[in-house]
Amino acid sequence: MKKLLLTLTVLLSGCGGEVPETQDVAMEPPKNVEMFPPQVVTDVPTPVLNKVGPEDVPLLAQAQVPSTETLSDKDRWTGAAIAAKEAGVNQPQGQADVMQSIQNRIRARAYACNGIAHCVNMEGQYEPTFSNPHGWRNINSPESASRVSGVPVKDILQVDRNLNNPNLKRNAKDHVGCFTDFQGMSQKKYKQSGDVDRGDGHNFFGNFYPNSGYNCK
Repeated sequence: MKKLLLTLTVLLSGCGGEVPETQDVAMEPPKNVEMFPPQVVTDVPTPVLNKVGPEDVPLLAQAQVPSTETLSDKDRWTGAAIAAKEAGVNQPQGQADVMQSIQNRIRARAYACNGIAHCVNMEGQYEPTFSNPHGWRNINSPESASRVSGVPVKDILQVDRNLNNPNLKRNAKDHVGCFTDFQGMSQKKYKQSGDVDRGDGHNFFGNFYPNSGYNCK
């Protein structure tokens, strides 16, 4: 483009004509270009995405995990149940890590979920829900969370306390970052460079799909 304008300028100058003012022309990027090649992971669930392309994913700060006391009963006890099942009742830090990733999904609009229970109960997303989706959709108390998840009420209550522990929350924020996805021990052979992992007994976290997450500031 610049070479063409220079040529025209020389020609017009040589003919005694006035040199026209030049303007920069914005070039539109090519359409339908695959921004991020798909990652090959064969046995993780397909994410629920709202057809949001990478260029539409907002640049957001990391999601803040609120106190469970500020949540609806449905979100609070669904969160405690899924954290217990996905991380284990004896992994307080892992429970906080799981909750950080769920809150990140709420902030990442590609998942189009508006709360913990909504995210957890999206089809094909969290394995503990697969065998009893109706039950999981109707959790609204420690007792119903226990009944559906098979985790004793006392452990559900302890998980709820763990999710409010400021040290565990801070560690989860530092470890999980803005990642929205995780897999367990049996899937670690699929772990990619950049995924984070606390080691044996813990999930590993990442953004496993082209636009499943969002960028941290």
